[in-house]
Parts: sequence; C-alpha cells; structure tokens
Amino acid sequence: MPEDIGLLMKQITDSISREGNSALKEINLTISQMRMLEYLEDHQDEDTSQRDLEEFFQVTHPTIIGLVKRLEEKGYVSTEISAVDRRVKHVKLTDAGHQIVNGSMAFHGKEASRMLDGFSKEDAAQLAALLTRVRDNVL
Repeated sequence: MPEDIGLLMKQITDSISREGNSALKEINLTISQMRMLEYLEDHQDEDTSQRDLEEFFQVTHPTIIGLVKRLEEKGYVSTEISAVDRRVKHVKLTDAGHQIVNGSMAFHGKEASRMLDGFSKEDAAQLAALLTRVRDNVL
C-alpha cells in the first residue's frame, strides 16, 4: 500500500482531537465530553443508560462513569436509577447541556468544511461510506 491507512487515520483523529480540545477548553469541556453531550442530544427521546454509552463509544464502564460524573458536576447531565432495574442508571441532558450542544454546532460546521475542503458532495458521501465500512470491519 502506498500509505499506512491506520497511521493516516490516527493523524487525522489526533488533529481533530487537539483542535477540538483547544476550542472547548474555554468552556471547560473535552472533546470526549462534548461527544457524549451530542449523543445524548441525538437520543433525547430515549432512555439512555450508561451501558448504552459504553457500547456506542466502545469504552470501559469506569471511563463512562468518570465522564458522566464530570458532566454531572458541571450541570450538563443528570442521572437517575431505572424504575425497572435498579442496577441501570439513565443519563439525560439538562437544560444547560442542551444549550452547550446547540452552541457547538457552529464549531462542527467549520470543522466539517475544513476537513472536506475541495471535496465534491459525491466525494464526501463516498468517503463517509468507505469510513463506515472500515469502522464496521474493525468493530
């Protein structure tokens, strides 16, 4: 292969994380925390458990507990024990969490434009489809 695809993907991810964390530093969030808030926004009509978050983000239980705890301390999420199964803890966005996510949309738009600069809509769609296949292959 002409390029090490794994290395290219790591370099892209590292750059996005570095810039995202830098931009979010002024509001005292990390990119991982913001991604969790965005997930909760996208799934606000569902009961989202910590287990759901573990599975979606492919991280360990202690990692999710830490993220949720920090976001709860900042007032962006709340948690409650499931009425059906007391072992399950549901995570929901607070009003402050919704406001933070809505405010982040401008950053996402700029970041997406920068990443796809010079790509046609068809190229961008093909790239998304190919990356989805790569993700599905490794999960």
